[in-house]
Amino acid sequence: RKDGSPAVFWFLRSLKIGDSVYVRNGDGTTLHFVVNDVEIYLNPTGGPDNPILQKIFGPASTANLNLITCAGDWTGKEYTKKLVVFTTLAP
Repeated sequence: RKDGSPAVFWFLRSLKIGDSVYVRNGDGTTLHFVVNDVEIYLNPTGGPDNPILQKIFGPASTANLNLITCAGDWTGKEYTKKLVVFTTLAP
């Protein structure tokens, strides 16, 4: 942000494997997700066959919530990397 204040996903970088993430639905139901991986990637390219994009957005056998934010250096147009926090819905 231009004013230097933290954006909505500013603290994603502090999450670690085993941490909990809670999401409240519009109906008031709260879903509990558990962090199972945290990765930083160079900005992925190459379309839907890219293995990184498949890991983030591809099919899964579990209910997942993958949170993505910017990381790395600012180039004047974009950040050079993406931070991805992978979570799975807790039983």
